[in-house]
Amino acid sequence: MSATMQGAGQPVFNVRFPSLEKFEKELTENISKGGFYLRTQKPKPLRTKIEVRFHLPGKDEPVPMEGEVVQVVTPEQQDQVLKAGMAVQFCEFDENTVQWLQEILQECKSAEASETPQEQQTDDDRQEEEEEEDEFTGQDQSNIFAAVRSKSIHEKVSLAKRANRSVRNVLIQEGNKQVMRFILQNPKLTAQEVVQILKMPYINMETIQTIAKDGRWSQNEDIRYHIVISPKTPLPTALNVLNSLNVKNLALVAKSRHVKAQVKSNALKLLEKRRGGGT
Repeated sequence: MSATMQGAGQPVFNVRFPSLEKFEKELTENISKGGFYLRTQKPKPLRTKIEVRFHLPGKDEPVPMEGEVVQVVTPEQQDQVLKAGMAVQFCEFDENTVQWLQEILQECKSAEASETPQEQQTDDDRQEEEEEEDEFTGQDQSNIFAAVRSKSIHEKVSLAKRANRSVRNVLIQEGNKQVMRFILQNPKLTAQEVVQILKMPYINMETIQTIAKDGRWSQNEDIRYHIVISPKTPLPTALNVLNSLNVKNLALVAKSRHVKAQVKSNALKLLEKRRGGGT
C-alpha cells in the first residue's frame, strides 16, 4: 500500500491498498484496534489531527478516518524494522466503527466477485476515452496545474463541463463559485470529488444545496453525511438530509463537537429511536 498527502488545512493522507486482502489483514491486525501506522517520509508532529483516506480496490469513494498522531519516526530515526512514518490513533472509534469497516470490506468483496472481464474492459475503455478527449493528456500534474490556472474564467467554465479528473481537481481546489456550478454538471464527476467539494472550507450554501438536490448524489451515504456536518449547510437542508443517514453516521453526528446544536440533538433523538426499534 502507498500513502500520499494532499491539500491545505487539516493534513489529509491517502492510503491506497493494492488488494482487498491487504486491507483485510491491516483491518484485522491494527485498524480494528483503533490505530494504524502510516509510512511517510514527512510525518506530522505529535498530537497533530489528520484525516486518513483508505482507497480500496473496487470502491469509488475513499473511506475517511480522523485520527491523532501519537508516535513519530523521522527518516533519520528509521531502521530496518521501523520505517519512517507515524502511528495514528483514530478519533471517535468504537465497535460500530469496526462493524462499519467490515461491512465496507464485504461490499467490496461482493462487487469484486460479481465483476466480469467484460465489465472490467468497459471500465478501461471509458477511462481511455476520457483521457483521449482531454487536451491535457500527456502533461504531468505540475504542468496541468499551471496551464489550468493561467486560463480565463470563461475558459475555465468551458473546461469544467468536460474536464477529466486531473483538470477537475485543479478547478475544485480553486473554488470559484461560477466555475463550481459547471463542475457539478460534468457527467464524469465522481462521488469522491463531491465529498472533496463538501469538505472545502470556502464552500458556499448555493453549491451545497445544488448537491443536495441532485438525484445523482442523494443516494450516496457519504455525500449525505458530509452535507449534514458542513457548517455552511442551511439548517433546514441539514435536518432534512439527517433523516436519511444510517445508524453509523447518525452516531458520528451525535458525538461531533463541530455540528450545529440542533443538528446534533436531532441526530441523538433519531439514533435513540432507531436503536430502540422505533420508526
